[in-house]
This record gives sequence, C-alpha cells and structure tokens, in this order.
Amino acid sequence: MEKRRYALRIAYDGGDFRGFQRQPGLPSVEQALLDALAILGIAPRLEVAARTDAGVHALSQFVSFWARADLEPAALREAVNRGSPPALTCLEAWRAQLYAPEHLIVSAAGAVDEDELLSLAERYFGAGTAAFLRHGRIRLSHGLEGWTPASQ
Repeated sequence: MEKRRYALRIAYDGGDFRGFQRQPGLPSVEQALLDALAILGIAPRLEVAARTDAGVHALSQFVSFWARADLEPAALREAVNRGSPPALTCLEAWRAQLYAPEHLIVSAAGAVDEDELLSLAERYFGAGTAAFLRHGRIRLSHGLEGWTPASQ
C-alpha cells in the first residue's frame, strides 16, 4: 500500500502534559498521540508547526503524518479520541496532499477569501513544512475551571 498523508487538528489542556515533544518517562502530547495511533497499527513520525511547553494549552494545533494505511478521516478522529487521555481531543482529521498544484498556489497568493484559503490549506497540508501562518495567543487566567479541550 502506498503512503498517505493525514492531518489532525487537536486541542489540549497542557496541565496534564510536560509539553508537546516526547520526553522519556514524562507525559507529552506527542506520546499521547502516538499511543492513540498505535491502536490503529501505525507508528508515524509526527510533524507540527510549533511545539508547546509544559503546562501550555492549545485550542487549535495542527499535526500531520504519513502512514501506509487507508484511514477514513472520521474513523481516524474517533480512534484518536478513544485512545487519548481526556485532556487531549482531536477536533478534525483529514487526508492531505503534500504539495498544491502550481495554479492553486498562484491563485492562493492573490486575493482569495478566508474560506477558500482554508479549503486549500486542508487539502494541501503539511504541519511542519507548509504552514503559511503561525499564530499564538497568550491568555492569563486564574484557572481553567469548566474548560476542557472538547468544549472548544
């Protein structure tokens, strides 16, 4: 079977993790995702546009990976959510291509509406290499009472 590219949009409560990047013996977002994907019989290398530090939450972070598997996006999302701890939620999953055809890149560089640009990003996506926008927001709070990744 040929390799296929997949993308996930995730949210998480960083209080349960020591950051995104896998660290031996410590809980991380990356390890939680890899454990969930292992249930599907895949062990990919995850690509991310940015990693978070210990205790940092994410409302919408993108992850992509290659797998020699034919996964339906809805089933992929459900499996990730079933195999992940409660502090991590997969909001979306989709199949993605690595590179957009040249005519789409040219048209995306011109004036396009946000929905069209997001549609292009969804189809031709690589979290680590094709990010066209990286945005973070720092919010200070006295607590996250009532907040869960699933509520986003």
